[in-house]
Amino acid sequence: MGCLMRWIVGAVCLFSLVFSAMGYLGMQIVDSEKEEAMKMAESAGVKRLDEALRQDGPAWVKGRIEIASGATPIECGNQVCLWKRTERYESLKEDIRKAGTWTRQYAMHKVKDEKSGAPFDLVDTSTRLRFNDWLGLMPADDLLQIRQDQAPLMGEMPESLPASAAMAWQVKERFLLAGQDIWLLADFKNGTPRGYANGFVYLTGLGPQRFARELGINSSVKSTMRWIFLIGIVLPLLYFGSLILKRTS
Repeated sequence: MGCLMRWIVGAVCLFSLVFSAMGYLGMQIVDSEKEEAMKMAESAGVKRLDEALRQDGPAWVKGRIEIASGATPIECGNQVCLWKRTERYESLKEDIRKAGTWTRQYAMHKVKDEKSGAPFDLVDTSTRLRFNDWLGLMPADDLLQIRQDQAPLMGEMPESLPASAAMAWQVKERFLLAGQDIWLLADFKNGTPRGYANGFVYLTGLGPQRFARELGINSSVKSTMRWIFLIGIVLPLLYFGSLILKRTS
């Protein structure tokens, strides 16, 4: 029996460690990509669009974003949009084990997450750069407008219903309006803007210094969370696993 218990505990610990290592590695990759993007944001020079198209290398370019000629804009209410992300959450009943018994209660679940974008131009005086799709483009949150809609949950609600789930559904839309002045950060090569580090070409309204500072703050937070994850999950798992193995040996 003791041998079987040790085998089970060992298998559970091994599985948990592998899963934790994968999560830790994922956070490391994302954090290193952000750090690389921050370095590029700090070191890239500011160029006119026509200069960036002629000269290879990372550059900041300021311009206005407009719907491309012949393209159909995305509808965001009565406004002309170039990009939109729609997330929908619904209250669904699910079986949850609580205090040794199974109960049915409502919980919010994401049932939709869609992104769409229209072809657009980046305009700097007389120079235009057309983007036919949004593959590899990342509009920063500071440029986006947000619209939310929701409906109350009708009928009798269980006492265990979380306050955040007291609705039948909720829709959150984030969208990018046309006609804004933006900064574009990219690595230009042969007249084409390309992503670097994590492959993204960034669009932001913050400007070079503020955007680099924002990336640095996010990177610092993720680094802190990474260590909390390591100390709070992996080390206790190893400790309690060793105690169980000692008691069953």
